Amino acid sequence: MPLVGLTALPIAYLVLRGRGIWAWTAVVAWNVIGIWDAFSAYLVHESVPWSEFFMIEIFGSSMFFGASAVHVVCLWLTSRPAIREVFLGADTRGLSEVGR
Repeated sequence: MPLVGLTALPIAYLVLRGRGIWAWTAVVAWNVIGIWDAFSAYLVHESVPWSEFFMIEIFGSSMFFGASAVHVVCLWLTSRPAIREVFLGADTRGLSEVGR
């Protein structure tokens, strides 16, 4: 899905500069879509292999799981209280207590 790749730079900008619930939600949603994208690419690869694609030749099917793992780690980091406080401000209305 080109949406994940094409929106990577705006999401990086939101990570660096964005604040508020919308920026945090966009980062979370982008990572969820990235996980779905990697798993759906794996399922497509299993049904119609992409043998001529150089990344498949180098890493095999593990590249799909690696991409998903990166997005899972990003989701985990985004859910941490310190990161939520950066996005949502000092007054997180009790959100900083979640996950402690």
